[in-house]
Amino acid sequence: MPFERHKSPAERDAARKERDRSVAWCNALTFAEHLWKTAPHRSYIVMYKPQDENDPYSREGIFIYQKLLPLV
Repeated sequence: MPFERHKSPAERDAARKERDRSVAWCNALTFAEHLWKTAPHRSYIVMYKPQDENDPYSREGIFIYQKLLPLV
């Protein structure tokens, strides 16, 4: 937000990252709901994957999966 006051740059970056996560999560849920409305016979799962601390190329992300029916 334009008028937020933070004690340090790290605190400012953490607040911005949390706000970005929240917006991304809401967008993913809205998109999954839109997918479900166009094909209500399917079901979707929205999942969050955190960044792997041991992998320098890993990134956090929010994914939308289509739930498949069992083949049995």
